[in-house]
Amino acid sequence: MAKLKKAFFCNECGAEFPKWIGKCPACGQWNTLQEEIISKPSATVAMGGEKVARKAKRLEDIEAESTLRYDTSNVEFNRVLGGGLV
Repeated sequence: MAKLKKAFFCNECGAEFPKWIGKCPACGQWNTLQEEIISKPSATVAMGGEKVARKAKRLEDIEAESTLRYDTSNVEFNRVLGGGLV
């Protein structure tokens, strides 16, 4: 569920503010701000993606890829890197 965001809008000039204040700094009118709740778009939609349900794969169904590794001449460092630099 999307997180709800509150905003305050001036009835006179339409200026938007993150919190309520007594006097609208844009038009100078007193007590004209009204709270409205707007839903914030989800991060995936905002970044252009959609949530897609994907089915999990079993590990034995995934093919291991062999990649060329470069030797660092340091046995322990190569071991930590899984055989060398990729």
